[in-house]
Amino acid sequence: LSDNSFELAVINNPLMSQVEVIPVVETGYAYFVFCGRLSPEKNLKNIIDVFLASGVPEKLLVIGTGPQKKELMQYIVAIGSTEKVIMLGYVKNPLGYISGAKALLLNSLYEGLPVVAIEAM
Repeated sequence: LSDNSFELAVINNPLMSQVEVIPVVETGYAYFVFCGRLSPEKNLKNIIDVFLASGVPEKLLVIGTGPQKKELMQYIVAIGSTEKVIMLGYVKNPLGYISGAKALLLNSLYEGLPVVAIEAM
């Protein structure tokens, strides 16, 4: 338009209109989040070690369950980090936690496309 005005049109997406809006889960503290199966390929022990070594003041929430759950819980206790690394276990819909996080942490040793990263976007 020659007079520098513009027109705005709203286009409704029928797929997106059916998406449930997930509210942010209020934790009362700032945090990063890992969400996934607690198994060797996810390399969660390395995520925990690097997170703690970084010295950031935020907490790390670990969402998920799997064959390494007990081992990881014992590790967190052994290194004295139960206040800094919080194991939430299985959460039916973790998007409320993910949307409130500073960042989603992933460090898989071998995987294809991480679906949780796409969901987090």
